[in-house]
Amino acid sequence: MTSRGSLEGGPIVRLRPAFTLVELLVVIAIIGTLVGLLLPAVQAARESARLSQCKNNLKQLGIALQTHHDAKNKLPPAACKHLPPFGTGTSTASSTWGSSGFVFLLPFLEEQPMYDKWKFDDSNYTVGNFVGAVYRNRTMPVLRCPSTPFLLMDQYFGTGMRASYVTVTGAINGLITSPPYTETRVFSQSSGGGIISSGGMLFQASQMRLKDCTDGLSKMLVIGEQSDFLFDTAKVAQPWSASSCFGWQIGLTGSASNTDGYNFTTIRYPPNLKSNAWVANSGGVGSGPFCGGGVPTNVPLNSPHSGGVSALLLDGAVIFLADTVSLQTLAQLATRDDGGTVSIE
Repeated sequence: MTSRGSLEGGPIVRLRPAFTLVELLVVIAIIGTLVGLLLPAVQAARESARLSQCKNNLKQLGIALQTHHDAKNKLPPAACKHLPPFGTGTSTASSTWGSSGFVFLLPFLEEQPMYDKWKFDDSNYTVGNFVGAVYRNRTMPVLRCPSTPFLLMDQYFGTGMRASYVTVTGAINGLITSPPYTETRVFSQSSGGGIISSGGMLFQASQMRLKDCTDGLSKMLVIGEQSDFLFDTAKVAQPWSASSCFGWQIGLTGSASNTDGYNFTTIRYPPNLKSNAWVANSGGVGSGPFCGGGVPTNVPLNSPHSGGVSALLLDGAVIFLADTVSLQTLAQLATRDDGGTVSIE
């Protein structure tokens, strides 16, 4: 570096090199390129962590199911009215609602105090009564996939957390064709919603034991994800899921054979079928933002995870169901006694 003094012996002025505009732009371009290369990797790492947490949630639900069975010698129902043996209720009217299967798992998810406050009677869970005070604005991290884009609370009252997971009651008839299998434990909802099956291990008002699963616990699907948007006929993203309307706690109304219900699904469509011209009351997919008619009986399993959905088997194993899984395989996994050979590798 050079320096220069004045003729009068003044102070020395040192000349400092500087970036030219071109050099500065080159540096900025290099930094931008590096950021562009690193950002997808960072995002992928974050999604991988979220997927791991989602699977861990399902693992905890699997442990809770097994512990429930150990304690009570039966699995909880997917949903129920509070008629005996699930409570002290006496009403089969559509104005009274029962609980989802998640409520019965509360003691085994370290939520005994909440469970102790629950009243299993004819109280209506959807009108802000005592039950609202029990679950209102309570978050249940174990029931929420960290990748879901859904708002935290339900659409109708805004006080119950939406569950990202749903119990699987079985599959509709006609999906298992090789070898042929006829599913007779199905009925269509009178409300025009969809088709409900009780061919699985968790269904409406069920009291199943592990020994009832003759196909094997490792081949029995019991819980899956519903944590992403579906797209309606106008290609508008809709938060239709079995939990979106009222939250994780609500179960059945009516009788077990003629009912509306939430927080469960019957397999009818392949996973992540998000664009299928869905409309309210179309196959029980769902309804508008205020549940105006129809119930989400056949919403497909779906997730924001790339390539598939997380799911829980009855033996406690958590698997990733690829979007490419055949509908027959999915139906076999949802059926406890079809007798067929199924591979989920």
